[in-house]
Amino acid sequence: MEFTYYYDDIKCDNNEWLLFNIFSGTVISVPDKIHKNIAEGRIEDIAEEEKELLIQQGFIVDSHDEEVDKVTNKLLNMKYKNDSLVITVLTNMDCNLGCRYCHENGFLSQAFLTESQINKINTWITSQVRTGQYKKVTIYFYGGEPTLNMHAIEAIAKHVQSLSNEYDFKYNFSMSTNATLLNDSMVDRLVNAHVIDLQVTLDGPEDIHDFRKPFLDGRGTFKIILDNIKKYNDKIHFTVRANVDKNNYDHIPELMDIIVENHLQNKVYFYLDLISSTHSMNEYCSNNVFTSIGEMASITYLWEEQKKRGIPLHGKNVIEGLCGNLSKSNVTISASGEFYICPGLCGIEEACLGNLDAGYNSVFERMMQTNVWENCKRCPYLPMCAGGCRAQAYMKSGSCFSCYCKKRYYESVVMQYIRCKYA
Repeated sequence: MEFTYYYDDIKCDNNEWLLFNIFSGTVISVPDKIHKNIAEGRIEDIAEEEKELLIQQGFIVDSHDEEVDKVTNKLLNMKYKNDSLVITVLTNMDCNLGCRYCHENGFLSQAFLTESQINKINTWITSQVRTGQYKKVTIYFYGGEPTLNMHAIEAIAKHVQSLSNEYDFKYNFSMSTNATLLNDSMVDRLVNAHVIDLQVTLDGPEDIHDFRKPFLDGRGTFKIILDNIKKYNDKIHFTVRANVDKNNYDHIPELMDIIVENHLQNKVYFYLDLISSTHSMNEYCSNNVFTSIGEMASITYLWEEQKKRGIPLHGKNVIEGLCGNLSKSNVTISASGEFYICPGLCGIEEACLGNLDAGYNSVFERMMQTNVWENCKRCPYLPMCAGGCRAQAYMKSGSCFSCYCKKRYYESVVMQYIRCKYA
């Protein structure tokens, strides 16, 4: 018997250690004596009762080769899974904001899904669900600002709903939006279309947010977004993301105070996201994104501040597992009708998987044949990384089919997150 590859640990203030099984997601607490035996590889010195618990929770395995096979088989199963169809639809590439860090700055245009393209998307979705293999269809509406093309959202959502009655599958619709255009009429239309899971962004208190995410004419957006969250959170499920970089890091606790003051801490799903380099990085991003491991690991301080305020901690962008964009049944459809690996790679030729007219191309075949994590099988973070973000890989190496390693980052933050959440 051997102790698992896929774990991390951290010592707490009470001489207890938290162990995190990265493969199963299990977190347990053990005394210093047991941890010492684990660290020194002396499984035989652990009492039978404690050893049995460690076996049940996956911390002690029969062999490393066997557990590597289990992890890689799980990744392959997720890659080739065929019971859930996930589609990101870019309804348009226009936007009413001028966010300073927007990764789409080089690609924003007047492109909107036309009636013809909407019909092609619906026809393509129909061809997929007719196979009978899908138990669930998930549509993410994206942009630009997707609500600038409400017709496309409604037409696609209602088509999927009608298909679900005929082919007996569940569906879920969500949208990433700046929330500035929400009003009673639009919210009613979204609710009627069952698009009730919305991700919005608040980047700090009003002055900081408004500097970072203004309207195109320079007016601030903070008050409008916050008021809309407060007004419509009984009808809409809001995920509130704070994009964090050097410019607003020190002000995020002020935003957390605003969340609490408005009694939203248990009404919205709040999480932090570090802004990182992108293939279209502008001058603002060059000067403000975190680049060193030490800078990125400073996010742990913000988790502590979040916990102090009673805002639930979520593992999003910390502990997630295989990127869904590497799955055979996960695709992004651009506003011009092309298939891409993910929204962050729209406009990149190497990441274009085909289009609605011609279907999938050789890039899709290459994606399915390439396991970017092939050389990472004994990395403890493989189950949560699986080779890393494709867009970041492209930014670093010029290829979205290379590994993007975040091991040093994970070493710095994962157990800090676990300690903050569970200790």
